[in-house]
Amino acid sequence: MAQPVSSRKTGPGFLYHKGLKGRHVLEDFIRQRIEKKRYGDGNDMFSHFCREKNEAGDYFSEQEITDHMLFLLFAAHDTTTSALTMAMHLLAGHQAWQAELRQALRAIDAETPSFEHLGSKIPLLDYTFKEVLRMYPPVPGVIRRTIRPCDIGGFEIPAHTMVSTSISATHYLEEYWQKPKTFDPMRFSDARQEHKQHKFLWAPFGGGGHKCIGMHFADMLFKSVLFNVLKNHRVRFADASQADGKILYVPFTRPKDHLPLVLIPEP
Repeated sequence: MAQPVSSRKTGPGFLYHKGLKGRHVLEDFIRQRIEKKRYGDGNDMFSHFCREKNEAGDYFSEQEITDHMLFLLFAAHDTTTSALTMAMHLLAGHQAWQAELRQALRAIDAETPSFEHLGSKIPLLDYTFKEVLRMYPPVPGVIRRTIRPCDIGGFEIPAHTMVSTSISATHYLEEYWQKPKTFDPMRFSDARQEHKQHKFLWAPFGGGGHKCIGMHFADMLFKSVLFNVLKNHRVRFADASQADGKILYVPFTRPKDHLPLVLIPEP
């Protein structure tokens, strides 16, 4: 559990102090570009947010814009980094699947993959993405608040009650998933489609009205990195014992040993 700000050591030399300095650098970078973005014709998220107005017809303040852009950067960075880290961990431990995936990537005659390539032309890459996030969702659970009295699984829940759902537990339900503790990307293939048994069975991005808006961004970023790394390199552990190493889940999923790897060029 994260420490409350008041109890963190903020003096020079501490990690939190270093983090705050980094945040200030990003804040300055964003703030210096707001005016140019506001009066430009850019079509990126930053530009649109700078040009957006609130209900009173006023532009959002520089602080509001900066805070929202920082949240966008941090949320996408932390979760996607976790997913890619666990992907490398699993691929290093499953060399046969890695080789099969590499062969599929090499069938794409392009140095830079297109949106179509990553979206539908490499099914094994999509299966890998889904299986990594099934086994190791960066966010293991979600919390919601009921807005009115309701019935959940036969239990009467009053309005304004906090309800927690475990994404990780759902991803390992044996009545739905075949050998859920086993890395098996083909469970997402057209022939099996284990995740289609219930619309919330595979839910690393949540679901419903509050489903993560960064899902497609994470999908493309994840696949782009794997395409560029695996197409011409083989990934293996620096030490065979890493395959059974401890996994940490807070604040984001990652191996305790920080995952030292060896990249071997593949001709």
